[in-house]
Amino acid sequence: IETADLSDLQNWFEMTGLLFELTGEASLAAELERLALSGNIENDKVASYVFTKNVDHIFTNIYTPAKIEYNHTTGGDVIIELVSDYPKSGKVDLNFTMTDRRYIELNIRIPDWAEGTTVTVKRVKYFAPPGGYCKIAKKWKDGDIVEIQFQNDRIPDFLKTDS
Repeated sequence: IETADLSDLQNWFEMTGLLFELTGEASLAAELERLALSGNIENDKVASYVFTKNVDHIFTNIYTPAKIEYNHTTGGDVIIELVSDYPKSGKVDLNFTMTDRRYIELNIRIPDWAEGTTVTVKRVKYFAPPGGYCKIAKKWKDGDIVEIQFQNDRIPDFLKTDS
């Protein structure tokens, strides 16, 4: 990647994105994140992979500020917003906005380097092995917050930006 030009990076991002869409593999989401943070990939291209959705199964793949808005299969609008300054800090929040409680299966990617990451919902901590997804299937309501905490000392240098 260090010797690749911008066009090559964008093409690699698009190819990786296509493979990710076909397979849903966490390792491909990690590559998308690496490319997004280390290259000059257009924000709208990155935003399309932050959240992915299959019916009411939501996947959080890349940790950059974004939101997903959709109509739940049982009716009613759902908004999930990712708020963070990751990778500068290890804190990421997912904020839920909706009119009625809705069952959603939330899948949060835990990077392969992120040993010791915690995912907390209402003081309940979830632990998931690195390199996969932490799954939380429940009825969510307006105002629910998922707190993801990566250990700052484990965030790899290639994800850290100079800005």
